[in-house]
Parts: sequence; C-alpha cells; structure tokens
Amino acid sequence: MWPDYFDALEPELVALPKRTAANLLVPRKYAGDFPDWAAQGFFVFDWQDFHRHSIDDLRAYEPVAFPVEPITIEHLPAKMRKFAELIRFDLAFDDLNLIDVRRHHPCIENPPR
Repeated sequence: MWPDYFDALEPELVALPKRTAANLLVPRKYAGDFPDWAAQGFFVFDWQDFHRHSIDDLRAYEPVAFPVEPITIEHLPAKMRKFAELIRFDLAFDDLNLIDVRRHHPCIENPPR
C-alpha cells in the first residue's frame, strides 16, 4: 500500500515550489534529490546502512538535508496533507541525529544482513 500511495503523490511532491534554503549534510555527489526536497521545506532522512558493512549498521534513518524554514502540514496540497496525517511521530525533526522507526511504530523488519 505505502509504495503505491507514495508513487501517486510523487508528481505533487516534485511540483512543489522551492521555499527556503537547504542545508546538505552529505557530500553533494551522493545527494540526489535531497537538496531539492529540503528546499521545498522537508527534513530529509535516508537509510545510510546501504553504504556500510553490516556490523556497522545503525538500522535507523539519518538526516541528510534539512530546510532553513520547514514547511508545515497546512501548506501541503490536500492529497499530501491527507497522507502526512496518517504518519505521526512524537519528535522534533530539527533536533534528531537518527530516526529509529521501531521506537515509534510497529514494524515488520528484514533480518540484519
């Protein structure tokens, strides 16, 4: 369900205007769309374990880019807002080094590599 729903929202995400400066926390050559998403007002986290040996895995999302002025849910298009309201975390994105989703929601996990 989630990947299909996100894929349906992706054109709206891409169409959002840039609204702020972005701070990039990873080398630009590895950044992909992260700076654009942060410039649209989103905090961007990525699963960086992909680039590590399994013994060093954090099994959590790490910040890779953040906006100077974050977007608020009220400024999202209606379809995006509806999706965002389904996912709640009791945390402040601007004060995080990691997001371990397992601490906030039940998860189905793949075994460690």
